Amino acid sequence: MNRPNKMDWTGHADLTEGPDGKYYAVFLGIRPNEKDRVNAGRETFLLPVDWSGEFPVFENGLIPLKPKLKTPGGIKNQTGQNGFFPNGNFTFTDNFTAKYLDYRWISMRGPREEFLSTGKNGLQITPFAHTIKAVAPISALWHRQQHNAFTANVTLKYIPKSEKDLAGLACYQSEKFNYVLGITKKGNDNYLVLARTEKGNTTVLASEKVDVRKPVQLQVVAQGDEYKFYYATDKQNFKNIGGSVSGDILSTNVAGGFTGSLIGLYATSANDIQP
Repeated sequence: MNRPNKMDWTGHADLTEGPDGKYYAVFLGIRPNEKDRVNAGRETFLLPVDWSGEFPVFENGLIPLKPKLKTPGGIKNQTGQNGFFPNGNFTFTDNFTAKYLDYRWISMRGPREEFLSTGKNGLQITPFAHTIKAVAPISALWHRQQHNAFTANVTLKYIPKSEKDLAGLACYQSEKFNYVLGITKKGNDNYLVLARTEKGNTTVLASEKVDVRKPVQLQVVAQGDEYKFYYATDKQNFKNIGGSVSGDILSTNVAGGFTGSLIGLYATSANDIQP
């Protein structure tokens, strides 16, 4: 059924009694985009339950509910506070100067080696000799995609020493399905490359020479299934690279899995993407 604020794939519900004496169901579900694809993965939902009869049923039965309901009585809403994740539309900025990373940053396969450090100059990543396509710990730091429409920016101060070096921004569903927007080297020149990996096969969609003497800003903007990648060398005049690309390979429908895609900072010393 097509309707605004659609949610689907619901299940795995648990019943709980709230402090107000009412019953609620906590369950999993997804919010698909306009192509009915799922890029943000499964999320947790809460709905009131009517247990006045023999069996529990969701209140209002088959009547579509609003996407946002009142917080159960007796519950303090701490969304975005005290370590609880924000909800709805929000902005998250991290300059990586704190001693410890924010709790929402995650890594892939829990590397045992120390490859991250923070300080007055921000985040420094020591690259592994693995690419993003490896079934191994990779030198990347990830934030989960939480919205069908979002903008992510990173300022990168990076000069590759060889063609084996690459660092940049990545959108990742798995080692076999991902996008990489990174800076690497070819001959005596530095290039920005946009690559798409589908079923483990990588295609370079676009590449441009880039001046890395000053920090470079990288950006990805998603609007449903449409993803666009940009860069700037002056912090304000962003230029598109690669046109508009589909987020299909970042979806559960194409790539499989239920946890959704990731947006992150990625580096490697085994680069195989050539301009």
